[in-house]
Amino acid sequence: MPTPDRLREEAVRWTFFLGIVAAWQVASRNMPTYLVPPPLSVAQDLLHLLGNSGLRHQVLVTLFHIFVSIGISMALAAMVVGVLRFVPVLTQFIEARMTPILNAMPSIGWAILGVIWFGLDTTTVVFAISAMLFPFNLINFLQGIRSLNRDYLEMARSFTDSSLRQFILVGLPMLTPFLFATLRLNFGVAWKIALTAELLGGNAGLGYLMNLAMQDQNTTRILTIAFFIVIFVYLIDVWLFDRVQNRFDAKMRTF
Repeated sequence: MPTPDRLREEAVRWTFFLGIVAAWQVASRNMPTYLVPPPLSVAQDLLHLLGNSGLRHQVLVTLFHIFVSIGISMALAAMVVGVLRFVPVLTQFIEARMTPILNAMPSIGWAILGVIWFGLDTTTVVFAISAMLFPFNLINFLQGIRSLNRDYLEMARSFTDSSLRQFILVGLPMLTPFLFATLRLNFGVAWKIALTAELLGGNAGLGYLMNLAMQDQNTTRILTIAFFIVIFVYLIDVWLFDRVQNRFDAKMRTF
């Protein structure tokens, strides 16, 4: 049975939510629909977005762009970190010179370069997202490697001479919190980058739909896409990533 504090917290949340919806409804009644569409119109369009096969395909295209880009950027970051382990002299150049430059590059810059180099297609979108995520992943992976417990690694070397076995059984579990943090960061940031990349350099996806809606002054569709992303990212983060990480952390605490 929920405690009084829990009930009070839920009441505050729902009161705040309903207050926002009520204020939105009042604003929609006093302003043109193309500026502030009513909440019901946005909710209906959201159902249409998920129910229409053509629109649902655009959602799947964006998901494809995001997951492929996350995989590419994380793999590249892991490869660079692996190279730095064997060629430590490059660490200063990569971390102090290249990473800050890549971090400072705006997503719109990568998207425009992608259009020039690859044209208006999936390659441009994946390139732009991967390029923006790469420095985040590299920084997280480098910090994860530095945080490894040297005593545990020394103990692992005393049991086996296989570097791969040492990493899988000892190093990887210690790196897992950083991997989860990197994955959750990537998933949230990638959606923001994907919309920009698809809007400027894509021929499909939610960013492409938003571009069409902007040209038609379809504020309802723009808000629908924005709310869909917020809800989807929140649910995946709370119901999937958070639960998997908590289960892993609980398992690791038993050792």
